[in-house]
Amino acid sequence: MHNIAKLLLAVCLATLTMPAFAQQRIQFFESDITKQVALSRIVSIDAVQGSLYTAYANEAELQTLMSLGYSYTVVEEPQPKVINMATTIAQLKGWDRYPTYSTYVDFMQMCVDSFPTICRLDTIGYSIQGRLLLSLKISDNVALDEAEPEFFYSSTIHGDEVTGFYFMLHLIDTLLTSYGVDSNLTWLVNNTQIYINPDANPDGTYYSSNNSVQGSRRYNANLVDLNRNYPNPFGSAPLSPIQQENIAMMQYISAHRFVLSANLHGGSEVMNYPWDSYTSSQRKHADYYWWQAVSKRFVDTCRYYGNNNWYNDVNSSGYICGGNWYVISNGRQDYVNYYAHCREMTMEVSSTKTLSTSSLRNYWNKQSHSLINYIFEIHKGFHGTVTDTITGQPLHAFVEVLGYDRDSSQIYSSAQHGDYYRLLLPGTYQLRFSAPGYAEKKLAATIGSDGATLLDVQLMPDSLPCTAPENLQVTETANTSSTIDWVAPATQNAWTIHVFNNAFDSLYTITSHPATIGGLIADNTYNVTVSGMCFGFFQSNWSDTIQFTLSVCDSVSNVTAAVNGTSVSIAWTSGENGSGVWQLLYGKVDEETANDPIIITANP
Repeated sequence: MHNIAKLLLAVCLATLTMPAFAQQRIQFFESDITKQVALSRIVSIDAVQGSLYTAYANEAELQTLMSLGYSYTVVEEPQPKVINMATTIAQLKGWDRYPTYSTYVDFMQMCVDSFPTICRLDTIGYSIQGRLLLSLKISDNVALDEAEPEFFYSSTIHGDEVTGFYFMLHLIDTLLTSYGVDSNLTWLVNNTQIYINPDANPDGTYYSSNNSVQGSRRYNANLVDLNRNYPNPFGSAPLSPIQQENIAMMQYISAHRFVLSANLHGGSEVMNYPWDSYTSSQRKHADYYWWQAVSKRFVDTCRYYGNNNWYNDVNSSGYICGGNWYVISNGRQDYVNYYAHCREMTMEVSSTKTLSTSSLRNYWNKQSHSLINYIFEIHKGFHGTVTDTITGQPLHAFVEVLGYDRDSSQIYSSAQHGDYYRLLLPGTYQLRFSAPGYAEKKLAATIGSDGATLLDVQLMPDSLPCTAPENLQVTETANTSSTIDWVAPATQNAWTIHVFNNAFDSLYTITSHPATIGGLIADNTYNVTVSGMCFGFFQSNWSDTIQFTLSVCDSVSNVTAAVNGTSVSIAWTSGENGSGVWQLLYGKVDEETANDPIIITANP
């Protein structure tokens, strides 16, 4: 049997045996990188250096590995020198300890009690052992879902990688206590809906006891690696049933419209961006170069506040495509990017999974700026609202960058507000906006060097009832003004008048009637266009737009043009001088007749 086939068979056999003891950290050798995907479904790969694999495995996984002829070495987890636990909120806010489980829960509740107007506590769900999966929302109008981008930080899906857990608690405190004090952070809270889940695997974090993280472990209570347990958009289903922690997280993510997110890990220092399921040469993410730019800003800022030795244990740049480091299946990062249309990356924030508490402040001081700046990234690229041209109501529209998007990198505007956020590098892009029942709109737009462009878009309904106005009147009342009035059919209540000069530069747009148009110049030519709810040049029924051209003359005191159906009648009375010529130009503005109007010229 072929070696790869043997590996795949072993994957199937491994699912038949339930693990009997806790995880072990092991190392083994494999020089054939084509086997990496199959190996990642037998053991939980943690790092790859050349042909040396470091991984975690339970008893059944170890037996499967040995059945394939692999020998392995059990390696000890690096242990921190000092672990101090905070048993009170006051101790935690000294920021040199990890919280006990009860202190963690108390802290999250205290944030809401102390900052109720900008803070809300969500219960995402519960772990296998009944511990809370918590998320804190921070925003100025925290009870509302505003037309603002939603950001999500989540940490410690691997229960023993607790540096990020500490970071998230410290970040929450910084955002809340800085509100109204620091102008930049106040702006960020006022213009962003920020969600923070400090611990996605509390059963792993508090495996030994609710009172310590000293004995934390990678897996959940069922000995499943939660970061190998998500649906994979590119491959097979996870080997173990999707765990309830992940089910709750997927439901929480689907209930939101997260634009940008990150999940925090430990064990290395590197920014890891999609895809994890493929190398970049096999399948490059549409936003590959955007991810590199964002990652570089994160790493450069860390090195600025720390030193140049930070973020170099995987490579010199400090960032890497996940699959270029090592390929895994069923990770959370690929799930969120593909199924939630969100940009999520994996942040490996400390080379030691569980830092000594004596190192916590130092790591925070050197990385806090990058963690905050990453939230600011959500305000770059294109943003705006997509609305119905006629009613102005928001639309749930599909937003696509033509010739660029692939593998579900497209996004949607929200149904509630019509707001959308497409994170992109500066440059010019071809965009397409579409929604069911509406004509799609394609346009070119540019993101400048400042990195952000406001782009509001209106879409026209495909078909609406179209009938002519029952009456349209354009009345000359003086040399420099006219009155425009019309009567809408009973089935329509929205008509728009556009007034242009002879060069077709727009002067007025009026949706109320009657309307007086002032500032006209005698003897100049103007164009008056009326359009209904079916405005557009590509309707197959009534022609949508009727155009009149009037020359304003001293000699005429009153001109009326009445439209009934598609017929036109004209009447006027001469002024005192009884001189001058009025010309009325009538034509349906569509592809067939725009260049072939009816012209009527008469002397008073």
